[in-house]
Amino acid sequence: MMKNAHVGILVAAVTMAAGCGTREEPAPAAPSADNAPKQPSKPAEWPLSDDPVLTTGRAVWLENCENCHGIGKAESPCFMDYEAWTQRITKGESALIDSAINGFEGKSEAGMPPRGGNDELTDEQVAAATKYMIHFSTKP
Repeated sequence: MMKNAHVGILVAAVTMAAGCGTREEPAPAAPSADNAPKQPSKPAEWPLSDDPVLTTGRAVWLENCENCHGIGKAESPCFMDYEAWTQRITKGESALIDSAINGFEGKSEAGMPPRGGNDELTDEQVAAATKYMIHFSTKP
């Protein structure tokens, strides 16, 4: 009986010791297209419109423009930042659409690539996305 008690104590001690110390965590997976960090998209938070042009513009914007204009990346004016857009909007809608289609060089190395870097976008899609940004970046 005493022998079985010693074995039980020994088993308990080994079990407890196995749970002590540091626990190794698996190494994080290397970045890939599937798990690379991304700026989270918050489509539900961006304004909607009943206007079909602005609805199209919103869809184009979410897919192509949000990455920069959603956070002000590369000196881009943040969407709905009235101060950042005030001076730009005074240039007129046509000038802003032209800049979005053809691109331009910014104050430093930053700038706007033609069609936001997506050569597959049509003039109409770029214009709709620009109108969406203008509409919701103007003070109500």
